[in-house]
Amino acid sequence: MTYKSGPSGVTKTLMTQVSLSSDTAFTSGNAVPLDTITTSHSSLSRVSVSSNVITLQAGDYVIFGAVAIDRSLNTDTYVVDFYNDSTSTILPISAGWMGAKSAEIYGSDSQVLQAQVRLTSPLSFYLYSVGASGTIKADGTYLIILEV
Repeated sequence: MTYKSGPSGVTKTLMTQVSLSSDTAFTSGNAVPLDTITTSHSSLSRVSVSSNVITLQAGDYVIFGAVAIDRSLNTDTYVVDFYNDSTSTILPISAGWMGAKSAEIYGSDSQVLQAQVRLTSPLSFYLYSVGASGTIKADGTYLIILEV
């Protein structure tokens, strides 16, 4: 008699970081600039980035990150959301996409975003911010994407 001591296949969690290479001037109502991708296993990753647009192949993902903006004018709250690249619409909370809204009218801060999604087909998205103009800080703007 033999017993199986573990699963027949081993799965790996792949990590990809998408970030900004340098501080960048930013105007409200635009896509957040993301131009650098670093991955734990580039040959296996299902994540790509081009011209501020992130593409995920079908699969399961956990995403978290932040957008840091030094605002030049502090007149209102601001939001950062995940937007579908093909439809230019917000990816909904009901599907696992959670953008961020600044509660502060004054000062600069960092907004935390997160998502937990299962995709059955590829999806391209970008981060879009409304209500804040100024400088997006490279040292506080990133997305960590876990392929699980």
